Order: sequence, then structure tokens, then C-alpha cells
Amino acid sequence: MSCLQFWYRRFRRAGLTFVGLCLGAALASAQSRPQVVPERLCGEVRVLLKPTANVTQRVVRLADVAAVEGGDPRLRELIANTDLDEPPRGGQSTSISPKFVEFRLQLAGIDSHLFQVRGKAVTVTSVAAEVWRAEGPAIKPQELSNEVLLEAARQAVLRRLPWDSADIEIRLAQKLADVGPVSPSAKAILLNTELRTAWPPLGRVQVGVVVSVDGRPHSEVLVYLEVRHLGDVVVSKKPLEANQTISLDDLYVDRRELEESGGFFSTLQSLVGQRTRRAVRPLTVIGNDDVTRNDASQSLELRVLIKRQDRVRLVGQTSALSVSVLGEALQDGRAGELIRLRNVDSQRIIMGRVVSANEAKVQF
Repeated sequence: MSCLQFWYRRFRRAGLTFVGLCLGAALASAQSRPQVVPERLCGEVRVLLKPTANVTQRVVRLADVAAVEGGDPRLRELIANTDLDEPPRGGQSTSISPKFVEFRLQLAGIDSHLFQVRGKAVTVTSVAAEVWRAEGPAIKPQELSNEVLLEAARQAVLRRLPWDSADIEIRLAQKLADVGPVSPSAKAILLNTELRTAWPPLGRVQVGVVVSVDGRPHSEVLVYLEVRHLGDVVVSKKPLEANQTISLDDLYVDRRELEESGGFFSTLQSLVGQRTRRAVRPLTVIGNDDVTRNDASQSLELRVLIKRQDRVRLVGQTSALSVSVLGEALQDGRAGELIRLRNVDSQRIIMGRVVSANEAKVQF
């Protein structure tokens, strides 16, 4: 039974005739609509829901609340760009359940056999977009192209992220609009970028590239990017039973998208000899909650280095100097985890990467 059929029958049994008729019409429309079936499938698409998601756009898309992996690339892109709902009002949160995601995908004409939704309900919070402005180098009129605009937007994102550029994957999410004609007699073109997103700029990110010709504003091109933070994570090679001692043969290291919340292992040595808390399926990223924590031999990656309400030294690097300020931790954090922090002086809430006990790396 499809999700539409399920809710249609539930509403009919409850006596909600009007709602049932509306769902019945949607069901008939979905059944009559040609199903999206790609010519060549590479397995079903996996939709891995995140625990939480911050959104700044006017529409919540599936890519905002989940990692979309596997399957046919065209189908994967179609699923990732599926509209789910309008975001809640600024500062407020709402919940999106796996059943609702399945409902929206089927309503979009995607057969339920082509995807699998995993995870629990996502808490979606609407946050105000922050704007970071940067001035780029002057270029010649003949050098202006979509590739140059894209690179300017890409650099704007990289400047705001605390990780190495080799660990960041950035791709164009939407075709660029035309920048408009520029006079061949123009002497210099300046590209200023405005990064408009919540911190950290991951997922779907909007960058405004303002084109100035000979010191005068000419046009603005909105560049939409998909930004992913990649890193090494330890993955189970085979099924692991509960209370099993983990050996080197049970694991391998894979490069995958990292969640903001952290909670994963990046080296094999950090897990060898640990015991599983519960059964672990093969090809699963092993998290802190999957292993038993032995305080006597607890690895650095397992220990909580920063606790909620701890005073933390926030260390960041600007273009000219290194900056260190006092902050307060708003959540617990282990080595390498990205946690929420408050700048004591400005009271601004930012994200920082746990480096050591009472120290986090941030981007000012």
C-alpha cells in the first residue's frame, strides 16, 4: 500500500470526508502520472535523514535535511531537489518524519521501489541568513565568464570554512543566469561576493556575485552551490555482533560526507580492541554510540573534551593575524566534532571544531 493510500483510508475511516476526497484526488493524480523510472538503475537511492537541519531558503528541499546516496545519478539529483515543505517562521522549528518524506517523493511521481528512507524525524529550524562580503581581484572584460563567476563564489565559500579545501566538495546546483553584456571598451571589472547562508555554509548555499564595471555596479548573479564536507570515516567491513571485540579485519576507512554533529571515528587504531555496544550492519559508519566506552582505556576520539557550559578558548585565523577569544560551549564535544559555541564578548552563536580540552577552532 502506498503512503497516499494509507492516509486516504485513515481519513475516510475517521469520517474526514473532505480531506479524504482531497487525498483521493492526489492519489488518482499520482497513479495516473508516469512514474519516474530511469533507463539504467544502479540500485535504489538511499535517503539518510539528518537529526537536525538549519534552513534559510523559502522552500525546504530534501537535500537540506538528508544525505542522498547511491542509485542512478539522475534519479538521485531529482530526489535531492524535491520540495518538502515551507520552512517554519524565523527561529522556530518543525519536524519532518520519514513517512512524510516518502509521501512527498511518491507525490512527485517517484516509485517507492526506487528509494529507501532511513533515519528518524528531522528537526528543521529556520534561521536568518548571515551575509559575508568580500572583494575580489579586478579582471579584464574578455576574462569575464561563467567559470570566473563560479570560481569567485567557490572561493567565497572556502574562505568561510575552517577545513582544508581538499576536504570540501563544491558543485554548481543550478544553472547560472546571464551576466549581461559588458562594453568591450571597459577597462576593469571587479567581482564582489556576498555569501548569504547560515553557519556553517554547507548543503545548498547561495552566493551573490556583484559585477562592477569601471567602478559602477553592473549586475548581480546569484550562484547556487551544493557544498559538502568530506573526510575519512571508519566503516564496518562485515556484520558485527553485540559485545564483539573489534579487530582490524572488521574495518576499513572510507571517504564520505561528514555530519555537523561529528560522533565518528577517523582512524582504524581508534577502534581496534573496542567492544560493540550493539549489532552493526556491514558498510555502516561506526559512531561513538556503537561502541562500549571503557573509561580505563578510552580513546581520545571517545572522550568528551568539552562539556556544555565550559569556558572555551576560540581560536581563529583572519587574513592578517590569529585571533583568540573567550567562548562558552553550548553542547558537549569530542575531538573533531563540530559544536555550537557562544562568543562571550559579542554573544554571537557560532560553530567550532573541537581541537583539545577547552579549545575549539572557529571562523571569525
